[in-house]
Amino acid sequence: MIRREPLVWAVGMNQQPLLSDPLPLALYSPGADVFREVAEQALQSAGRSWRVAYTSQSMAGLAPIVTAGLAIVVVTRSMLTPALRPLDDSSGLPALPMIELALHRAPHRPSEPARRLGELIREQLAAPTLAL
Repeated sequence: MIRREPLVWAVGMNQQPLLSDPLPLALYSPGADVFREVAEQALQSAGRSWRVAYTSQSMAGLAPIVTAGLAIVVVTRSMLTPALRPLDDSSGLPALPMIELALHRAPHRPSEPARRLGELIREQLAAPTLAL
């Protein structure tokens, strides 16, 4: 593990959807998104209903929908951009857990460039970011 980071509900800096049920969510495509699973579990546990407003395989695809105020997204604090703002406890949305960021590599000996790239990624992810 490199570090732990909180997940947050985020909306556009200047626009946000109504926070009434069903909540419009912008989610990564199914199968490859732990954030999606966490959001669905948190909402289900809180008795909230939601709908998938938009899906994409990347944050670059989700961001325009969220900044336009059409959906809510789950991100880590370090993924927040100037166009996104986190929702606080007053939003009525359930709390989200921390996640662990880790770097995995093949069990055999990596090449020197792969080893160095892994070190650079680890250094960048381990660097202090926003106050948690």
